[in-house]
Amino acid sequence: MKHTVYIGAGSNTGDRLGNIRKALNLLDNPGDGKITALSSLYETLPFGYKEQENFYNLVFLYETSLEPEALLHLIKKIEKETGRKERERWHEREIDLDILLYDSLVYKSPLLTIPHPGLINRDFVILPLLELNNNIAHPESGIKLNSIVIPEPDRCVIRKINQEFFKNEQ
Repeated sequence: MKHTVYIGAGSNTGDRLGNIRKALNLLDNPGDGKITALSSLYETLPFGYKEQENFYNLVFLYETSLEPEALLHLIKKIEKETGRKERERWHEREIDLDILLYDSLVYKSPLLTIPHPGLINRDFVILPLLELNNNIAHPESGIKLNSIVIPEPDRCVIRKINQEFFKNEQ
């Protein structure tokens, strides 16, 4: 059975663009799943720990037959292959891939929570997600994401970047 998954990707150290490209290319694999849509790329302020470089963030739509924890395992493997190093929470990331939404599933285990717990508090996730589906609602609360307003001091998005560089990557 095919599942529709929204995944967030971010990078703020090394070749940010190259890291995201590599991760997307590794994920777009007929045996595991297919990327069917990409949001624009956004430059964003770091979330949590502020004393670091800005991030590049985007969200993509992924179709897969993998169950949630199998997909998480694949994502962790790809993060490692892309060069991610273990660091403190909210610190620099070569690549960070997060399962944001998986169908309309609400799922909690020691390894994974779906929808992503920070989803409704992060403009760098909400804005690109709304590009892909402007009517999407949070599966647990029912809140439409297009109705959420992030308070000014908590906003992270600096600017939208042209995504032409991904045209030949898909």
